[in-house]
Amino acid sequence: MFKKILPLLISLLLFVQCDTPPLPPDIETTVVITTTVSPATVAPTATTQPTATTEPTAPTATTEPTVQPVPTLEQNDDGQTTSPLVREFNLGTLDISTSLLGDAEIVSPLEGVIGLPEDEQAHPLIIILHGRHGICGNFVMEPYPCPEDMPEVRFDIGFGYLVEALAQQGYAAIAINLNAALTTSFGSGAINTRVQQLVDAHLASLQTASSDDDDDTLYGTSLAGRIDFSQIGLVGHSAGGGAALSIIRQYEGQEVDIDALLLVAAAANFEGEEGVFRSSEELLEYYSTPDDLPVATLLPDCDGDQIQYWTQFAYEAARLNPDRNAIAASIRLMRANHNGFNTALDDFPDARFGYDLCFNDTSDLLEPQDQQAWLRQFTTDYFDVVFHDVTTPLYDSTALAPNELYGQDVQTALTIPFEDRLIVMYPRAYEELSQNVLGGDVNPSYNGLSICLPGQVCDIPIIMPGQFGYMRMMYFGFDKVTFTIPPQFQDVRDYASLHIRAVPDYLVRSNAIGEPQAFGLVLRDTSGNSSQVDISPDLPSMAIPAPSEAYGYDPYMVYPESIRIPLAEFESVDLSQIEAVEFQFGELLTGALLIADIEFLAPTGE
Repeated sequence: MFKKILPLLISLLLFVQCDTPPLPPDIETTVVITTTVSPATVAPTATTQPTATTEPTAPTATTEPTVQPVPTLEQNDDGQTTSPLVREFNLGTLDISTSLLGDAEIVSPLEGVIGLPEDEQAHPLIIILHGRHGICGNFVMEPYPCPEDMPEVRFDIGFGYLVEALAQQGYAAIAINLNAALTTSFGSGAINTRVQQLVDAHLASLQTASSDDDDDTLYGTSLAGRIDFSQIGLVGHSAGGGAALSIIRQYEGQEVDIDALLLVAAAANFEGEEGVFRSSEELLEYYSTPDDLPVATLLPDCDGDQIQYWTQFAYEAARLNPDRNAIAASIRLMRANHNGFNTALDDFPDARFGYDLCFNDTSDLLEPQDQQAWLRQFTTDYFDVVFHDVTTPLYDSTALAPNELYGQDVQTALTIPFEDRLIVMYPRAYEELSQNVLGGDVNPSYNGLSICLPGQVCDIPIIMPGQFGYMRMMYFGFDKVTFTIPPQFQDVRDYASLHIRAVPDYLVRSNAIGEPQAFGLVLRDTSGNSSQVDISPDLPSMAIPAPSEAYGYDPYMVYPESIRIPLAEFESVDLSQIEAVEFQFGELLTGALLIADIEFLAPTGE
């Protein structure tokens, strides 16, 4: 037992201490659809949404701004950056203060990397917040400021490639140096407040520069009329992602607010303003996002830093919110790690402890350049979807969920505005074992159903990102589970697809290691006609990996992947009179599935 627990304790200690040192997507799916034909709401409880309690104010810089070359971005022989779109800036310094500091202040540079399209039009603004890593020379975490013989590492410049990609795609983009705000040299609490002050100061500066036709001294070029402050996106990596979750709530309802959020392996930052750890219930609230805010969460599968994948709480909270009217997406990027998204960390690969798929041999990891190329394409496409109504299969409820994006293997999940979903099963209450969300019966052919509510820890040891909540279906050959649909909900012609999220339960012994699971989804109408679509065992999420020899399934993640089936595939049933959704299991199949969602989805973008 000690042999199994010790590595996880070490990983947890590392997690608590620090963060370790425009093309269309290439879609490939492995859902095999075959059709067989044979003859003959109760509204969920609303989740509490955090609201802003103070209106952000912009601190004033204390020294004169300067414009400097970006020494670690690509330069030509004259020392100028090779991209005309990207430059480093320095606006002076800012005295950061919080209640925890008392009379003390943290002197932070106001500096970063900015990118602009070459035209003079107004463009949406994307703000990039990097994570907390070793900031001094050889990646020593503290102290701050760094000693003279240990130069500070600029993680904002490590996202210069993303700034450039966004500028080339038609966005104004800025990556801010957050090292001073994220350091624990002055205590570990109030990190979010510190980052907020830096974001406030940079936004105020951008607004000033954007409104002044003659001022080109702040950023080395005139910003007059070139930024659309009515469209602002926020990207947060690691601790920067944790801070982003706080910042969106502070800006909610203000004249300038955040309109889209991308969380990349976001940290929990679950020490509150007073340095006290938040409870699990507080974490669920912490990761809740405004009803109208599009959000995407990115989970690198081999993350050696955020090993509990806290960022997935943002997706799960969004899908459970009955007032939500924006999309939310989750992406599990296979073979990716925590550090590989930032070029300043290229020489410091990490991997999840004990996770055999990438821990014992880091050569299995994506190369940092490939991981960064993936994020470049994903980020530009995501903001195109949000701000320019571009459609891609990842966000299209009428399309099969992709298993490959931009040349890399992925698993994904999608939720759309609540009013566009006809939810059959969440689950949100134990009563769903016998009565589904619509009020119809739940009829298993055996006594093999159980429920784990969202936020509960029901499977130990195993990683369940976002504590998503599920119905466990155990089956033993020819078994089935039927969800009946009351008459007032039987007309599903306005919906585009049947959507479930499913993953095998690795801990149930009847799931044979190495043997993928397969099952059929059946729609039955009131005339007795039924149509079955078979879910292929080749679907990556249906595979059951072998456990680690040393650590079992402790370091493994169960991720319920979206499976979307166009309703047109259910032939010879009357979609205006669907009386049941049914899971059918094969003659020789035994095992258990974790089901997180059963719902009908309306077409997106209509």
